Amino acid sequence: MHEFRITPVSAPLAKAQRDKITAFWESENAQVTNPEKRLEEVAYCAHTEDGKLIALCSYHLGRGIYNELPLYFMRVFVAKDYRQTLLAFNLLAHLAESLADEAKGNLIAKGVGVAAILETDIVKNRGTIECCRTFQFPINKRPLTFVLTGYTSTGSPEYCHFFERVVNSSKPHNSGEKDSSDSLNHSAFQRVSMGQNPSLDASIASFLAKERQLELESVQAYLQQKIIYVRYQDEVIVTLGLLAPKLLPEINAIFFGLNLVAASQEGHKINSGASSFIEDIFSDMNVRHSGKLGEAVGIYNLHSGKTSLPLINSRTRFHFQGLDNEGRELRLRYFDGAKLVV
Repeated sequence: MHEFRITPVSAPLAKAQRDKITAFWESENAQVTNPEKRLEEVAYCAHTEDGKLIALCSYHLGRGIYNELPLYFMRVFVAKDYRQTLLAFNLLAHLAESLADEAKGNLIAKGVGVAAILETDIVKNRGTIECCRTFQFPINKRPLTFVLTGYTSTGSPEYCHFFERVVNSSKPHNSGEKDSSDSLNHSAFQRVSMGQNPSLDASIASFLAKERQLELESVQAYLQQKIIYVRYQDEVIVTLGLLAPKLLPEINAIFFGLNLVAASQEGHKINSGASSFIEDIFSDMNVRHSGKLGEAVGIYNLHSGKTSLPLINSRTRFHFQGLDNEGRELRLRYFDGAKLVV
């Protein structure tokens, strides 16, 4: 068992520290571009019990590949003999925890989360990559979850961990995805297969035609292509959840796109219960699709504009992925155990 200790590095580095790190890079044949700049970014080092440097972690402020958010990009370099251990993750855990503490309650925090890029060679050797990874070391107050958010130009996957309760925008927006307690009285949830109950099929088609002001015949054909969930209040349809598979180029993977259709009342959409409905839909779909390599890896939904939701919604756990070409906000959540072949 490898024994080591992780310690923070205080800037500016003393000459002896700089020389020790530089010698470490050279002994491990590390390809470091701009060593002087990297030395200024070192935050944590790992040593053996006898003081031998075996790993270090650095970071810099940058922008997410697709979400374009200000993130602290973390880099870890580990000695060859220690690469089969969890040392790299342990270093990342230390750095992520300290940056999260720094951002907590800081209204002018520069970064809204941390990001790490998995080197292309490592990805190729593994054959598959996880879409979401959670780990917790003794240093962490709570588990850290990193989600796949995009790829570099060379195909290396980018993973992000967002600081809790960071809001994406101060602009209010009726997103239909609330954090408040928004349950419906006497509500019910149901997954529907068209063709098994003609009366229910007709009710669903009439509801959608009315709410979207569409021709009934076109609605019936449209519904045949969807996975359908229904939410009732006192046995009356109040919301439809319609899903269909689609390739998301940002992740290069198939997701189920979720479209919510809520009942109108005096010209206003009734969004009460939206978060609970999304939770129920995800839970059911997750049971059916989690851990199945080669299938859809999660669910996404689009908002008409930038929302005021936290980067990770505390209720639905959908995270901010970015804005599409039409300025719509893309949010998604991965199924448990989702992986991609690379």
